[in-house]
Amino acid sequence: MRSIHGSALLALLAAVSPLAQADKVDKIIEQYMARRHAPAVELLVIDHGKTLKQTAYGFADLEWSVPATKDALFQTGSIGKIFTATGVLALVQDGKIGLEDPLTKFFPDAPDTWKAITVRNLLEHTSGLGDYDNDVDLHKDYSEKELVQLAEHEKPAFEPGTKWVYSNTGFMLLGAIIHKVTGQIYSDFLAQRVFKPAGMTTIRTLNDVELIKNRAHGYDFDTKNFSNQDWVSPGLNSTADGTLYATTSDFIAWTKALDSGSLLPARLQELAWTPSKLADGTVNPYGLGWAIGSRLGSDYVWHNGAWQGFCANYVRYRDGLTVVVMGNLSNLNTSRVVNAVAAQYRHKLNWETATAVPDEGQYLANFKAIWDNLHAAKKDFSTFAGFAETSARGLAPRWASVQARFGSLTKTELIYSKKLGSGYEYAVRLTFDKTTGFVQVRSSDTGKIDSIDFEIRDL
Repeated sequence: MRSIHGSALLALLAAVSPLAQADKVDKIIEQYMARRHAPAVELLVIDHGKTLKQTAYGFADLEWSVPATKDALFQTGSIGKIFTATGVLALVQDGKIGLEDPLTKFFPDAPDTWKAITVRNLLEHTSGLGDYDNDVDLHKDYSEKELVQLAEHEKPAFEPGTKWVYSNTGFMLLGAIIHKVTGQIYSDFLAQRVFKPAGMTTIRTLNDVELIKNRAHGYDFDTKNFSNQDWVSPGLNSTADGTLYATTSDFIAWTKALDSGSLLPARLQELAWTPSKLADGTVNPYGLGWAIGSRLGSDYVWHNGAWQGFCANYVRYRDGLTVVVMGNLSNLNTSRVVNAVAAQYRHKLNWETATAVPDEGQYLANFKAIWDNLHAAKKDFSTFAGFAETSARGLAPRWASVQARFGSLTKTELIYSKKLGSGYEYAVRLTFDKTTGFVQVRSSDTGKIDSIDFEIRDL
């Protein structure tokens, strides 16, 4: 496969810097792109309804050296789940779907194990179903009926509502439910019920056959060379778990629609943004199609996505700030970019400059126990629940690589803490031999850790 060398991209990027004298945010983006070899990044910053920054950096197409613009269409991956969830909740408002409806209401041929799975479970990722895309040939075209039948052969991994495990299968099924209830394929329904009313004029389903104006191309990078994204069949690129193109202008319109409350009644929108609970009372930082977070005391709702050489993130702080980042390279850490940009507009979000606070709750000792556990030969994940268990399993090898690259952890400082009933939330600044880092931990009333977030400077 012919490819473009990474050093060639750096020269191209230097030639299309968006500003002669870049501001701090531009520098953050450009430095990140250079480190990660990102061909292009689209950035959107909105504060209380006002667009502060809508900027494109780099190249939408490397083969023709076409600069990215704010009109470029990027794949958004699983950000599409927030739109699917909005469509489902609109049908809940219409009385056509109930959150507690069992799947067998819509799929009468489904196995008995599906009788206990509800629409709510699908939206919350608590169904026990996994990822159908791990079991299919991405180059084979499947009909919706065939994908549903494949899912029906999958035995749930746990009793619905008892655990949280991310499930693309669940959202694929939600698309099929929309189709059954409305007679429209999910994307047509969303276009009519969500996108058009919101004023989102360019968002659309993925399609590798049509000629699509301003479409960016996605890439992979293997430490030296770029290659084009892999081809995926049309059937698998039209499902409700995240197969949409969008521009930053679409996200401006989407944000305005959320601000105005024009798409859903307030009670349903707030329900979507309310953390779900497992059967044992553990709070999950995921609602109905939306992930939910808090950073140094600032609450936000968000969703990210990654698919076919693209990564994207939509983050909406509850204090009025919204940041959107989209890039056309696989494995970009868009959350890292969002956090760095948000800290320029909300200085309280900057963990690097935050003042250390007294440790009155033994939080540093709590963190040390977590650190030692995830470095132990035999790790105990039973202290984590839901979303945090998934995060912890990913953090264990990552923390080992951080130490191998940046040296020993030499200092910990508490920079934020808050009691949450009988639970707590705290943040710690970490100092290693060669860099600094940040970790935020939250525990629910059950005593288990239900959220853990880690970031390393310049990683």
